[in-house]
Amino acid sequence: MAKTIDVWPPPAYDGKVRFEVWEVQLELYMTAKKVEDKDKASCLLQNIGLEMLEKIIDWSYPKKLTTLSYDDLLLLIKNHCSSAPNLFALRVKLFNERQQPGQSVQDYISYMSQLLGQCAMKDMTPQQYGVLAILRGLQSDELRQYLMNPTNTLDDIEATRKLAVSFEQSKGAAKEIKMEYKDKPFGMNMVGKGNVCGYCGGLHVKGRNRCPAAEATCNECSKKGHFAKMCRSKEFMNAKSYSQPYSNHRHRNSQNLILSLL
Repeated sequence: MAKTIDVWPPPAYDGKVRFEVWEVQLELYMTAKKVEDKDKASCLLQNIGLEMLEKIIDWSYPKKLTTLSYDDLLLLIKNHCSSAPNLFALRVKLFNERQQPGQSVQDYISYMSQLLGQCAMKDMTPQQYGVLAILRGLQSDELRQYLMNPTNTLDDIEATRKLAVSFEQSKGAAKEIKMEYKDKPFGMNMVGKGNVCGYCGGLHVKGRNRCPAAEATCNECSKKGHFAKMCRSKEFMNAKSYSQPYSNHRHRNSQNLILSLL
């Protein structure tokens, strides 16, 4: 008599591993229990765990879970739990990986084998191998990161060239705009961050013709070209009035010294 093997249902999915791993466990369990196709959706919902079940209910709204097929549920969960792999990023990583200090040869090769399995190398075309070589050889990490964005399609070298040239042109144009507006007037959000004008005391673009005090007459010295609050003549008069008592005091001390000697 053949010995039967007890197959336990998978633990509740907690998101700590890729959903595909939990899916394999569920498939093994349903195969061992001979779950029919029409009952697979219910089996998934019963075993996925209360926390994830609550999320699925929200994700599927306004549809009811009982109306979704097993394949519909898998697609729904993967869309929220499993981001599509960035194949070119993984492939670049595969060819750049090196054995780490203290890492055994067995661990290194095991890791590389796992990484290789994620790269789908068998699906690559000769043109994509060329793109991969270009990505590895680029000096600019910024450009490499832009090209490897999942929204870009890197099926051939020509498409990669167009994207790279477009990026460089946009970067150059942005740099020119920055230089062009470097000395432009301050916006409202720049108040308090510019240089204080020595004639009006406010913030504005450099140039006497831009200063609101250019045609004003000072109330302190009656000279033209600055406001009274920035008048240097007033500072001079204050300094003079401060030094005058000191001079008088020193003169009196000298006189007293001479009289004492007589």
